[in-house]
Amino acid sequence: MRWPRRHFTVVVLTSRDAPEPYALALQIARLYLPDADAQHAAGSATGPDPNLRPLPERKQ
Repeated sequence: MRWPRRHFTVVVLTSRDAPEPYALALQIARLYLPDADAQHAAGSATGPDPNLRPLPERKQ
């Protein structure tokens, strides 16, 4: 989640959906910006990228 006007970004890297990364990012943001809310965050990305391709298989 990004708040560009406030020069603040939270990035949550995870391979799981529990706890939900979006909600966790908002909780972290509120530690530094008590009035942070999702409505005022700039374009947020959640979930896997639908355009991702699998990695090529490794040759042994």
